[in-house]
Amino acid sequence: MGCGDSKGLTAQETTINNKNAKQNSSKNDESKVKEKNATKNNIILTENNTTKDDINKDIGNNEYKDKINLIYYADYPAVYPIFGENFVKNNKDNIDLIINGKQNELVNKYLLIKGENIITLVIKNKLTDLSHMFYGIKFVKNFSELKYLDVSQTEKFSEMFASCMQLTDINFISNWKVTNSKSFCRMFYFCQSLIDIKALENWDVSNCENFFCMFYKCSSLSDIKPLYNWNVSNGSYFQGMFSECEKLTDISALQNWNVSKGIYFNSMFSGCSGVTSFISLKNWNVSNGKEFNNMFYQCTSLMDSRGFENWDMSKANSLSGMFFRCSNLSEIKSLINWDVSNCKDFSSMFYGCSFLLSLRPLKNWNVSNGTKFDSMFGEAFQIASIAVLRNWNVSNGINFRFMFFRCENLINIFAIDNWNISKEADFTSMFTGCDKSEVMKGIKKWNILKDQLELITKI
Repeated sequence: MGCGDSKGLTAQETTINNKNAKQNSSKNDESKVKEKNATKNNIILTENNTTKDDINKDIGNNEYKDKINLIYYADYPAVYPIFGENFVKNNKDNIDLIINGKQNELVNKYLLIKGENIITLVIKNKLTDLSHMFYGIKFVKNFSELKYLDVSQTEKFSEMFASCMQLTDINFISNWKVTNSKSFCRMFYFCQSLIDIKALENWDVSNCENFFCMFYKCSSLSDIKPLYNWNVSNGSYFQGMFSECEKLTDISALQNWNVSKGIYFNSMFSGCSGVTSFISLKNWNVSNGKEFNNMFYQCTSLMDSRGFENWDMSKANSLSGMFFRCSNLSEIKSLINWDVSNCKDFSSMFYGCSFLLSLRPLKNWNVSNGTKFDSMFGEAFQIASIAVLRNWNVSNGINFRFMFFRCENLINIFAIDNWNISKEADFTSMFTGCDKSEVMKGIKKWNILKDQLELITKI
């Protein structure tokens, strides 16, 4: 008997069937309403109003194919970039687009209609590089369907959401399997509205090497607790990772991070003007670190150097600007045992530390490899004596420009009259803003050229 055939049925059976038919009809009508609403709300995943399950049924045994819907909003009909140029370039043979139901040749710009546009991304093979995917794209209205994106083979997420200034949360990527990733370089660079990163709490980042500027200028981000359990043990590049995160006050979530393979820590916390202490980093193993320049640049709320007592700095070759304009930093006792013997660049290290009272912790520093000392203590207004630096070996120094610029309270200069100074070094404005007579007494034994001598206190 064929489906729906009512021949030979009793009256009772016919009644039951009719009742079931009405119920099924009602369900179908309800389903159609839901489908219509789903289409209206832009949650249908493909141009054919099929579901994710329907797509999977159509996939051949030997072919991977996926389709992800994204919603773009155009203020007026115009040509807009849909994806970042490098993403298109790197994946041009692997992806196709369907825009508002019409197939488009994959180029970087398209004519969008005014209002909402549904962009269907057709992926032929699993993507290994998502770099620049939404770089600078400011008019994506809804990223939610990215939760379906298979990133299990992806190795690079560099600048994926860079400059997406309207992005406030990233909950849609909470279930991504990022185990194969080697680079999160600038992934959320300049996402100035990003507040919630709870989605990253369970990410396995153990294979990642590059965290360069990952959260750079996420100026609304105040809570990084979701990063507490991150395994960053393979990371080498940490420079700029939290740079310009102005609302960040608590970094205790990073206290157990294993950064032992870290080489580059440049600007890692620069501009974190709300952080008052880095004591949470006291157990960090930075023994492989080479570059620390600008690491705490303009951390204007930092009050002391607690947390750095046990840092092994023996491989550091640059400390330039490390505490630049940490204007509330009053003492640096924790730096007393630092081994800086390999460092060549000390320029601007304490420039603008206007509340710093004493340089005594630096008394025994071995700076014999240092070549650049320019602006090292410039505008350290409270420093009255540099007698503790009398035994510094600066014989390799070639740049002393602005070294003690505007150290207005400096009166004890003669203690460094035995410094071994090169005739060819640059001393321009080394003591500008200091008492000229005191300066001349203090350097009278220096064997430097006359024209350099004249410049040493000039503006």
